[in-house]
Amino acid sequence: MHLVSVISPKPFLLAYLSSLSSKTYRMIDTRIIVRGNRLIGLCIAVLAIGLNLTSCTKEPIEDSTPYTAVSTGNNEGFLYCSDYSGNFEIWKFEDEQHIQLTVDEEWDCWWPQISPSGGQILYYKSKAGRDANDFDNASLWVMTKSGQAQQELIAQDAFGWIMQGLANWSYDETQIVMAAVDPGIGTWQLYLTDPEGRSPERISTRDDVNYLDPIFDIDDQFVFCSVAPEGLTGEADQEIFKIDILTGEEIRLTNNSVSDHHPALSPDGEFLVYETLDDPSYLSIGKWSINELNLTTFSETVILEDDQINLFPKYDATGEYIYYTRLNVESFLMTGARLNRSDLSSSLLVPTDRNSFNLDPYSF
Repeated sequence: MHLVSVISPKPFLLAYLSSLSSKTYRMIDTRIIVRGNRLIGLCIAVLAIGLNLTSCTKEPIEDSTPYTAVSTGNNEGFLYCSDYSGNFEIWKFEDEQHIQLTVDEEWDCWWPQISPSGGQILYYKSKAGRDANDFDNASLWVMTKSGQAQQELIAQDAFGWIMQGLANWSYDETQIVMAAVDPGIGTWQLYLTDPEGRSPERISTRDDVNYLDPIFDIDDQFVFCSVAPEGLTGEADQEIFKIDILTGEEIRLTNNSVSDHHPALSPDGEFLVYETLDDPSYLSIGKWSINELNLTTFSETVILEDDQINLFPKYDATGEYIYYTRLNVESFLMTGARLNRSDLSSSLLVPTDRNSFNLDPYSF
């Protein structure tokens, strides 16, 4: 696959990999790839076999973060996506066990999102053997937390969409917010459906930009997302915005010269955590940190910035920890990790012999 250009947030990584025609690699992360003027998929990161970084401007830094093979806490677990069984499947960690929830070698399953009550899991499916997180061939599914009653909600190409992804529950579980591409518009827009995936309603208003990473506010009256500010149609400066569902009014929350993505709301609704592109030139990949925004003072604080790539942050139910995905710049394997907000220490939660990403913590 030839990568012509990439819309946020790892263009340097993908551009570098596109030149490695003799290397074997698989996409395992979610970011948007563009061919010509057409969005063709979202990709996350890369498992590279035989990859060397001799062309990079800096030497990779060894990841000294410890692996903690212990319980995440009383009545706490997390979902994640992994290729440990061969293709990409949904797993959960609960009662000190890693349990595979989906089993189908013909299909990749990814982007697990548990409902606020903990009873159901949204996820996407696409044909195995293609790029993981294949949003132009995706269908949205739901299952119970035990992996039972797997049911398709939105079929591939439903509603005339040519791509769909990034679905999340409302807090009252009566709505789902997601991003999708209508060919008549040509960019990623935000839509609301009922919990069965029916009757989509567009809530984003600007046709010339991509709206990404939607999540509900705690009162279900607003949606947070990542989008370029007014007047900017590129993706170099994605910022976190808050959108009024009824009026479509957009309120800019972050204001910096870098690109911000994947907001997640704290349990008390007072903070947002998100990933930020700090240094696009780092290792020809880009250095990604995790930042936190106080929704009262609107002050931004860096809570994790090191020499690894840190993505997809999410608070646990207590607000004491932040779960995230960590790309090791030596092995190019992704794994699940957890940050303690009190002392900012991190530990790895998933064995490092597999790719694991898109962690979604929950209580039970």
